[in-house]
Order: sequence, then structure tokens, then C-alpha cells
Amino acid sequence: MVKETVCKARGIKVRYILYVFLIFLCVLALRLFYLQVEKRLVFSTLGEKNFLRTEVIPPLRGDVYDCNKVLLAANRPVYDLGWEGTGKKLTEQDLQTLVTVQAILDVDLINGDRRVAIDSASRYARRVVLKEDVTFQQLCQISEQCAGSAHLIVTNRFKRVYPHHALACHVLGYLNKAENIGQSGLEYQFEEQLQGHEGYITQVINSTGKTLALKDCKEAQAVVGTKPDFSGNKKFVF
Repeated sequence: MVKETVCKARGIKVRYILYVFLIFLCVLALRLFYLQVEKRLVFSTLGEKNFLRTEVIPPLRGDVYDCNKVLLAANRPVYDLGWEGTGKKLTEQDLQTLVTVQAILDVDLINGDRRVAIDSASRYARRVVLKEDVTFQQLCQISEQCAGSAHLIVTNRFKRVYPHHALACHVLGYLNKAENIGQSGLEYQFEEQLQGHEGYITQVINSTGKTLALKDCKEAQAVVGTKPDFSGNKKFVF
């Protein structure tokens, strides 16, 4: 009688354990189904972002002329000097390069926030801007004195300029510097014709952010051949 009771109790415990195990397997299967089927697109997108880095290339904004073909708004090339890390700490040669560059640019690259940013970029294979709008003379000096450095990167962009400065500024308008979008005047009214089409560069990177290969790219395109009519004729050209 006692043995039967003990066996029955053990059988109940075994059944309970099996039930709990089956419930656990069902929950695990439902969770895997949710992650692999329901959230497949979300996690695949996150996975691509982990090894792909896309940089947007802004298009060249169109020039603005008056009816006498006098240039009212144009673009000036601007060169920025950056530092690109390789996933390693700064060496003595790198520090000497920074000392040379800071003497040419007249900025402090060895101390303060810039040094912290450079150390971080070097360690995690990222890029940081040392100085924006570097003059051509400064670039020549850096190219001559730091030709052996693979960390210095020069990138170019375009800055909107108005040859006549404040003349007719209310008519021409101005741009949002962050997004390079017209905010008022002709810059705003003809934003679609002036803006052009963005390009992009997609690079394959590793876990530290170092660039391994170029996967895809598309050049930025300016809108050409558009002649909006400001004053009843077609003499305005971008």
C-alpha cells in the first residue's frame, strides 16, 4: 500500500515536470517564431547597419543669375581636414604629426576636447574633423610636411556664397546651414530646381568601425538645364 502511494506520488511529480518542460518548449518555440518570423525585417535591418555604413553626398546647388547674366548666388569649394583612425592607439609619430598640423592650423590638437575626440577616433577606427574650411596655403603646407601620414583626410564640400553680399538679400533669401535648404526668397521658391539629387557611399565595416571595402556608391547630381521664369522671360539660368 505504501509502495503504491509512493509510486503514484512519483508519477504525479514526473507528469508535473513533463508538463512544465513542454510548456517551456512551447514558450521557447513561440519566442523563436516571433523573433525569426515576425521581427525578421527589423533584425535584418539592424544587422545590416552593424556592418554597413552609408554616407550621404550632398549635391551641388545651382547658381542664380539675373536677366543680364550677372551671378547672384554661387558655391565656393570648402576643404575640411580630418583624422581617420585605424583601430589602434596613437603612436609617437602620430603625435608628432598632430604637433605639426596644429602649428600650421593654429589650433590646439594635443590638449582638450579635440585630443579626446582624436584618441576615440583612433581607437575605434572612426573619423573626426580637425578643422573646417582650411585654406589652400595651409593644405599645401600640410601636404608637404605630413606627406607620410595615412591618418590625415581632406574632404571637400561647397558653401553658398553671394558675390554682392547683402545686396537684394531679401529677394535671394538664405539657406538652412544644417540641411542646406532654402528658407526664404528665391532660394525657397525654387528649392526643387536648385537642390539637385543626393548621392551616397555605402562601405563595409568591421565591429570596430574600420572600413573594409566599398559596397555601393552613387554620385550626387545637380539639376541642370532648368530655366525658371522670374520676370516674364527665360534668361535666368541655374
